[in-house]
Amino acid sequence: MTWIVRVFAAVTVLTVYYSCLVSFLQTILPPVSQSPISKDSSDLAATTTALPEYDLLWRVHSTPEAASAAGRWVHRPHQALQYSTAHLQCLDQERQGNCHDPDAWKYSNDKAKQSRHRAILKQAVANSPGILNASDPWVWESDYGPYQVLPYDAAIYKERVRKLLHNRTIYLIGDSVTRQWAQVLRCELMHILDYSQEEAERTIQRLADFCGEALPQVPTFLQNAQPHDYLVMNYGHHCGRGVKGPEWSTNYTKLLSHLQDLRYGHLPDSHIFVRTTEPRHFLRGAGDWNTNSSQAGGSQPNMHAKWSLYGGNSPEQPMQNKLLLRILASEKRRRPFQILDTAPLMLARADASFDGTHFCLPGPHQLWSQMLYYRIEQQEL
Repeated sequence: MTWIVRVFAAVTVLTVYYSCLVSFLQTILPPVSQSPISKDSSDLAATTTALPEYDLLWRVHSTPEAASAAGRWVHRPHQALQYSTAHLQCLDQERQGNCHDPDAWKYSNDKAKQSRHRAILKQAVANSPGILNASDPWVWESDYGPYQVLPYDAAIYKERVRKLLHNRTIYLIGDSVTRQWAQVLRCELMHILDYSQEEAERTIQRLADFCGEALPQVPTFLQNAQPHDYLVMNYGHHCGRGVKGPEWSTNYTKLLSHLQDLRYGHLPDSHIFVRTTEPRHFLRGAGDWNTNSSQAGGSQPNMHAKWSLYGGNSPEQPMQNKLLLRILASEKRRRPFQILDTAPLMLARADASFDGTHFCLPGPHQLWSQMLYYRIEQQEL
């Protein structure tokens, strides 16, 4: 019995000592709740559920012919945006995009234009007739909400979009493909919606970021953002194996997780979109942007295109986008961001490729805008 008493006494002493130690530490250490990121993350983890359409998005990206699973490209020239000469000149200010002027390379020493010209000469890039004529006649349709777009109807489109964008700023964060889209948006505002150049530049703002290097600049970039504004981010091409090496998926997962720890000014999470990454339309295993054997493009939209057909020497899709969905759209997410899923429809548009990675202007970027407009309109309703 003596040894039992001694053990009991020892346990009692240790318990008292531990309680005193905890009390002492609580007096000298700040509580965890004083860390804004920790508090926000834990609160959101307890309240955030999967995006309602997560199962649909996951199923589409798990389907080899993802474009067909999401919707369809249909040939309807009368429903496609019509481009004036001034509108085309505005788009041509984007260094990677002019596919309709075969002599564009002659007017500039821009390496991108020179590179495309060489690719055309060796038949390494192909485009559909509409793209080459600056009148893309293909429009996107879908029966599923996340993939629907605001249709172009010349009689009502202008006022409908003006109403959506009134007193509102669209912030974009991303690489050179996002830079292209920013120019598409600004040119539409000026030449379809009658904005001045100053108004268009104020309405569409972009922060260049390739794989999270500019994240410390996000608070400054969004310092004037208001609750009614919107943000669309994309991280993809520069975060894959070709740039980040074999550990790319681990680093990409960390980046996506970190996006949920950032503050985005006064923007509500429901106004923050993360855009999926389109496939790089280099034929898989047939070279890449930095090789002489690269092959890209197509002669028409291909609704039977498969993920396995593209990616060049670094084919990350659909794995990269499925990582994004798993972290930012499933029950694992900590912030209720929205997903702008442009990747599946772009799988079918190798015919609109400028150089395998970028896209011709005018081209299917316009449907990204109409998809965003539709999503904004649905939220406002």
